[in-house]
Amino acid sequence: MPGHDVAGPGRIETAAAVTGIKDWLRWRINRVRCMTLAEVPHRVMRALSAHAESIVWFFGPMIVPAPNLAVASKFWVHETARVDAAPYLDAADRVAAGRLDVFALRDIDLGSPPSWNRDPKSGIEAPRISSVVRQGGIYHEILQEAAAIKADLIVMTSHRPAMRTYFLGSNAGHVVRYATCSVLVVRH
Repeated sequence: MPGHDVAGPGRIETAAAVTGIKDWLRWRINRVRCMTLAEVPHRVMRALSAHAESIVWFFGPMIVPAPNLAVASKFWVHETARVDAAPYLDAADRVAAGRLDVFALRDIDLGSPPSWNRDPKSGIEAPRISSVVRQGGIYHEILQEAAAIKADLIVMTSHRPAMRTYFLGSNAGHVVRYATCSVLVVRH
């Protein structure tokens, strides 16, 4: 009722508290509904034990023993382990020297730092990929950059053309028409 909201500030706070309790209760009931039958008593016992611990009902004051620093700790790796460390140390020395095992090729010298674009078997280096940011007309700048770096391939995307694009042309269409190298157009 709208008239009760203006009755006084205490009345509004009470209504807000009742609404908060209703929301809290609704959330708890929904959570219990989602639990399995085996989970409900487990959750109740956990909540009760946590509450009991917090107010020290059942367990009394917590007594923590003082640490005994005279006792030596035990190693988790036993010294009697039957592992030969020599192959692992040799492999680490080879890696530190820049000689690696790549798939079936053993003891390959890739250099330091390794040249990952070079085929270790034939020694042929793969071409590097580059990207450039330029300002100007899109297809004009793409064609100029391709000519400047003597590109073998231009890869670009294209959208599905609208009706006006068929008459006026698109950037991808211009690049395909006027490029001196291969162009791969990917539609998305």
